[in-house]
Amino acid sequence: MNLSFDTFRKNSWTASFLFWQVSALVFILHRYFTNLFDQATLNWPAYTASLEALHVSLTLITVPVFRRLSSRPPGSFGTWFLYSIVIAIAISLLSTILFSLLILFTPSHLNFSPDEWSTRIQRSLLLSPLITWVVSVVMLVGFSAWRFFQQHQSQLQRESKLREELTQAQMQMLRMQVNPHFLFNTFNTIAMMIRTGRSTEANNMLAMVADLFRSSLQNRNHDLVPLREEIKLCEQLLNIERMRFADRLEVKLTVDATAGESKVPALILQPLIENAFKHGLMDSLSERQSFHVHAAIADTTLCIQIKNTGRLKSNIREGIGLKNVKERLRISFGKNAEHSLSEENGWVISKIEIKS
Repeated sequence: MNLSFDTFRKNSWTASFLFWQVSALVFILHRYFTNLFDQATLNWPAYTASLEALHVSLTLITVPVFRRLSSRPPGSFGTWFLYSIVIAIAISLLSTILFSLLILFTPSHLNFSPDEWSTRIQRSLLLSPLITWVVSVVMLVGFSAWRFFQQHQSQLQRESKLREELTQAQMQMLRMQVNPHFLFNTFNTIAMMIRTGRSTEANNMLAMVADLFRSSLQNRNHDLVPLREEIKLCEQLLNIERMRFADRLEVKLTVDATAGESKVPALILQPLIENAFKHGLMDSLSERQSFHVHAAIADTTLCIQIKNTGRLKSNIREGIGLKNVKERLRISFGKNAEHSLSEENGWVISKIEIKS
């Protein structure tokens, strides 16, 4: 719900009227039930007229006062106190004038005899300043609290926007680091194919690289994408790797239907696939290798496993690829996401877990 002063300004008179009329109704109901309990008599026309005169005056004063305070709020306590006195006098005079007009022009004269008119008007003029001063103080305190709340909310929104812009800048920087890293590796492979006379394969791989980057650029403005789209990019990347391994590579991708719509950072799997080939599968090109990608949701946690046959090398330092993966997971999900690397039964397992 937007409680800004701009929203109030658009419907200021309606809002002021409804608020003070509800206040008047509350006072009338309170007095009614009090009288029932005490069994006291009351001049209801006079009471209702005086109450309405006061609340209509408040309606007419509230809007210009709030607009004035919005543009030039009182600074010191002395100025604030002076504001309250001026507002109280204005409300008192206006409510007395309205009450006098109701006495004069109402057919029953609010059940007052002619000799009571001046007495009631004088009493209203003498007593109302104290009441209206209390009301004006409440108005000023309420407005100050409202303004403080608005400033606090605006500050939170600005901070949130700055954090979002910083996060986007960090994510964009990390993605810019990942793309050239893959590009250099792939071009080296294409250059090797050309040197060994495999020009047709080089042309085909170059076309696949173009398709891959065309697909990755479609999500350049989105930090988080559905996992199914990320898997499509993986398939394009693995088609390139299949050309390098020919018939010596078994590739298997399984993604549960519920996991396919889960959001992940764009291009998050690409460096993990590259690491699997660079530090594992490329060491055993003479043997048939296996590479599996599996994604599923268990107990509200998305688990993505990238597995390749081989052994986990203890002397390998964490490179830019893995650092980017961990950093992007931290930026996007905080402590609810993590990456781990392990070896189990002849498989090297790179695993991402994201808690929803």
